[in-house]
Amino acid sequence: MKDLYNKLDQQRRTSPFESDSEGALSYMRALVAKDPHFICRFTAYLEDRLMDSFWQDGHSFVDYQCYGDVLIFDNTYKTNVYNRPLVLFVGTNNYRGSIIFDAALISNKTEETYTWLLHTFLDSNGKMPKAVLTDSDEAMRKVIETVMPEARHRLCIWHIGKNAFTHLKSEEKLKAFNRCVRKYETVEQFERLWQEMIDEVDLHDDIWMGIMYEKRDKFCQAFFGDIFMAEMRSTQRCEGMNKEFKWVIGKGTSLVELVALVYRLLMKLRHNHERDEFINMNSFPCAITHLVDLEIQASSIFTHDVFRWWIVREIKKESFITLKQGAKCHVDDSCVYKVSVYNRPEFDNTVVYHHEKETDSAENLIMVCSCRMFQYREYHVVTCSR
Repeated sequence: MKDLYNKLDQQRRTSPFESDSEGALSYMRALVAKDPHFICRFTAYLEDRLMDSFWQDGHSFVDYQCYGDVLIFDNTYKTNVYNRPLVLFVGTNNYRGSIIFDAALISNKTEETYTWLLHTFLDSNGKMPKAVLTDSDEAMRKVIETVMPEARHRLCIWHIGKNAFTHLKSEEKLKAFNRCVRKYETVEQFERLWQEMIDEVDLHDDIWMGIMYEKRDKFCQAFFGDIFMAEMRSTQRCEGMNKEFKWVIGKGTSLVELVALVYRLLMKLRHNHERDEFINMNSFPCAITHLVDLEIQASSIFTHDVFRWWIVREIKKESFITLKQGAKCHVDDSCVYKVSVYNRPEFDNTVVYHHEKETDSAENLIMVCSCRMFQYREYHVVTCSR
C-alpha cells in the first residue's frame, strides 16, 4: 500500500512543463479560454523566474462590484513548496457568506510588493473599498494609506485581543480593555471611559497601552460608527479560508496545484451562495416575537440569514428601550426623540425622524440616530438598543 501511495504521489508531481511556474501559467491560460474576463498579472526576475502573481475571474469581478465595500486582506498562510504567502482578498455577501474577490502569491511582505499588489487589485476592479481589515502588518498599513487613501483601515480586533492577553495578563485589566474597545458608541464616551480604565487599574506607565491608545482610531468601535463594516471587526473569515486550505494543501504543494485548489474553493463558496439563494427564494421565516407586522415587513426586505441573525435580535431588544422625550418638532418638519436603554440612562441617544423625505439612501437617511448604527450596519430596526 505504501508503494502505491508513493507511486501516485510521484505521478502527481510529474509535470509535462519545464517549470512549475510555466505549468501554473498554462493552467491560467486554460481558464482564460473558458472565461474571457479572467485576469492574471505577474512580475518576474530578470532570469524569467516568476516573482509575484495575481489572478481573478469574471465572477469574482462581479462579486466585488456588488459586495466590495468592506475588504479583508490576509497574507499569513504559506501553503506551498516555495514558502511564499498566499494572499486572499475576502468579503461577505448578502447571505453573510464568505466570498473570495481575488487571490495572489507574493514573494515577500515588503512595501514595494504590497504597493504592486494593491495597485493591481484596484486596476483590475476599478473600485475603491470603503473599509479594509488587516492584521497588524506595519508595511501593509503604510501602503494602504498611500494606495487606498479613501478607504478606512481597521485592525483585526481578534489580533488586538490576543496581544492584550499577552501584555495585560490580569483578568480585570483585560475586561476593562475589551469593554472600551468593543462597546462604546461615541468617541467622547470612549475617551472618558478609557481614562477611567487607566486610573482604576493603574495603567499609567504601561508602554503597550500607550501604543494602543495612539492606534485607537484603527480598531476601537467608537471610531467606526459612521461607516458600513458589514458587521466585520476581524480577519476571521480569512482564518476560515486558511482552515479550508489546511486540509488539502501542504508545504510540498506546487504552484499549479495551488492555483487549482484556490479555484476549487471558489466553486465551493459559489455553490454555498446558490444554495442560500434557493432557500431564500423558496421559503419564508416564521415570526417569533410579538411584533409580527414588523417582522413580516423586515423579512421581505432582508435575506433570511441577515434577518435571523441580526434583525430578529434587534426586534427583541424593543422591550429594553425607554422613551425619555417624546416627539419635538423642528422648523424643517423633523421630529426629535430622546431614548435610552433600560437601566442605562446615562447613555441616552437622539433620534431625528425626517418624515417628509421620500428617499432613504446612506447619504440621505430618513431616520438618523446618534448611536450611528444606521451607518455602521446599514440597517437598524430598533434604535439605540445595543
